[in-house]
Amino acid sequence: MLNEPTLTSGAILRRGSLRAAIYDRLTRSLGKEPETATPRDIYDALSLAVREELSARWLATQRRVARARVKRLCYLSVEFLPGRSLVNALSSLDSEYIEEARTAVASMGHDFDAVIALEVDPGLGNGGLGRLAACFLDSLATLQYPATGYGIRYDYGIEVVSHAGNCGARLVDQFRIEARQGVQQGASRKKFHRKVAQALDSSAGDASLSRKPTGGQFLSHGE
Repeated sequence: MLNEPTLTSGAILRRGSLRAAIYDRLTRSLGKEPETATPRDIYDALSLAVREELSARWLATQRRVARARVKRLCYLSVEFLPGRSLVNALSSLDSEYIEEARTAVASMGHDFDAVIALEVDPGLGNGGLGRLAACFLDSLATLQYPATGYGIRYDYGIEVVSHAGNCGARLVDQFRIEARQGVQQGASRKKFHRKVAQALDSSAGDASLSRKPTGGQFLSHGE
């Protein structure tokens, strides 16, 4: 086994520590070594490392907002087209993390572009409205408003475009046939599963969240 750097589980990422974080999640969470890991294993390990950092920052933000006792903006949209989130999350955490991740993944014998291509584009909707909703949330985050976006957990996203003719939108006997992308296929390392439904409660003039039990699953600050 290679002499690998270590990183205490749950530690906050910093420049130069990303490879150690990926290796930690790969070995401790997935039970794999770089020599035997598949591209999907590397993708999952990287996603876990990024998600843990995002979670720590998300919770810190929630505590800061709670202490400030300000109103929160809850934005509900039936469509979201945010694009693939892994590279965007890396860039948002630190602009240097993308190249650091590329180097780390390459040192483990994998191609970074091939690894990130494994992410399913979470296209939840048909087009314009979903892209507008995603841009709206980006603007709220940039302006540092205490806002959260909520949507519907679809089983299928936007149509899969294929030139091979075996899936996606195609013509059959002059009729347009569409296939939808299964955005919920497989386990995602970026999601938090919660068996609650969250409903808006505007009592006392403040927008807050109340929870009601349900048999379904609601995804919060995930895909």
